[in-house]
Amino acid sequence: MSPLSRTAISGNWALIMDSSNQFSTSVLVTGKVYAADYAVPTPAKLTTAVSDMQTAYTNAAGRTLPAATELGAGNIGGLTLAPGLYKWSTGLNIPINVTLSGSSSDVWIFQIAGNLTVGNGAHVNLSGGAQAANIFWQVAGQATLGTTSVVNGNILCQTLIAMQTGATLNGRALAQTAVTLQQNAITAPDETKTQCEAFLKAEKTVFDAGQKAEKLAFTVAQAADKLAFDAGQKAEKLTWQIANPHPTSVQKNTFDAHQKADKLAFTVTQAADKLAFTVAQAADKLAFAAEQKIDMQECSTLQ
Repeated sequence: MSPLSRTAISGNWALIMDSSNQFSTSVLVTGKVYAADYAVPTPAKLTTAVSDMQTAYTNAAGRTLPAATELGAGNIGGLTLAPGLYKWSTGLNIPINVTLSGSSSDVWIFQIAGNLTVGNGAHVNLSGGAQAANIFWQVAGQATLGTTSVVNGNILCQTLIAMQTGATLNGRALAQTAVTLQQNAITAPDETKTQCEAFLKAEKTVFDAGQKAEKLAFTVAQAADKLAFDAGQKAEKLTWQIANPHPTSVQKNTFDAHQKADKLAFTVTQAADKLAFTVAQAADKLAFAAEQKIDMQECSTLQ
């Protein structure tokens, strides 16, 4: 998936465009490939996906009360880690195998202020029922997965995710700049019905909050415009009165008519802008609800 044009998906993908022009396929990909220059609604969906990715990154980076800070001085090779939040102010190195041990409902979040480096052949192993879907690597720098390494979890990277030859990721590679692949396998973790529904609920919460923020910003902007307009009319009237200390009734009526016409035009413009804004928000809400209905149907097929 690329938030840029199809040309940004470089390499030997041999992309085949679907007849709808909304996605393409490849023998190297199980599923669909999307780019921002594909037909609607793909561009809008990619915008939402990128926003969701950035929200997830910010959420993971903002978690507090870690179980441990600076564990292993930035080297956790050979350790077995219980569920929880782990934080490093520099980079994190995994030169040899590390194990995450916990149940299927446990969560691991790794906050890494620098780079994440997984050594050649190193494995991030799971035990006790731990699930890749519940593991999050939040990386402010670059994430590098060495040759033939195996990593479990979702990588949320602010820059580049570089997967070297033969590296495997059981999770998602979500980078804000680029993902480079060299004969790699990326397998999205199985999603449960509960996880799917929880994600859709969170997505709706974010959407509703966004609409409320947009409405508030629009209302404040209109109120500010009205204050500025009223102040402008008062200043214009004062200037006119100074310039015309003894106006005739015709002059006064003409000036008043001019100001009334300006005010009417301003009021009509604000009403038109408000109607357009309301219609646009309603359309966005309908489109979002339609997408959520489709996604909810997909959730219902999960276990």
